[in-house]
Amino acid sequence: MSIVIALVAEKNGRITEIAEVKGKILKTANLIVKKFEPATNDRKCFEENGYYFCVLAHNGTVYLAATASSGNQRLSFQFLETIKNEYEARDWLNKDDLTRFEDYIEEQMDLFTNHPERVDKVKNVQHKVDEAKEIGLSNLGKLLDRGERLENLQEKADNLHQQSNRFQSVAKKLKCLEVKRNIIVTIVLIICCAILVGILIGILYYLLKDK
Repeated sequence: MSIVIALVAEKNGRITEIAEVKGKILKTANLIVKKFEPATNDRKCFEENGYYFCVLAHNGTVYLAATASSGNQRLSFQFLETIKNEYEARDWLNKDDLTRFEDYIEEQMDLFTNHPERVDKVKNVQHKVDEAKEIGLSNLGKLLDRGERLENLQEKADNLHQQSNRFQSVAKKLKCLEVKRNIIVTIVLIICCAILVGILIGILYYLLKDK
């Protein structure tokens, strides 16, 4: 977008004019601000001979920006809002010397024409939104990765728990077998002892009987 004309028509009839083109286009711009009803607090765009004229009226003052192509109407009105805010904030209506105001308009024309990325609020907000999305996606990715790691840890913990349960089950079975084996051994020993005692008693009986 290339802003080639900027006009500020005050309610006292004074017009501040910054123009990079002359001739019919400049005359058209001046005619628009003179014919535009300043009391409407309105904004409109007009097209004439390949140029687009965006007009903003506020509190009796008319602001106009002309671009060499359709450009970006939103950015044109943002430029006009910037000029309006400067005009009202410094009360240029009641000042005779508008040199500094003209310099400010020229600076803004250059900024909006050659460096729109610095002043395009919507694009800047969109850029921040995109950055936030990227950060959100990155954080989500990390969160999902962390979730996967947690799931892996949980799976390993479940496996260890299952192995521990199996080990405890096998240990119980082995313990039961050991107890049964001890009981059987004890019974066998008792039987063997009983048999030995019986044999000894029998021997002693025969020995005593012969005497």
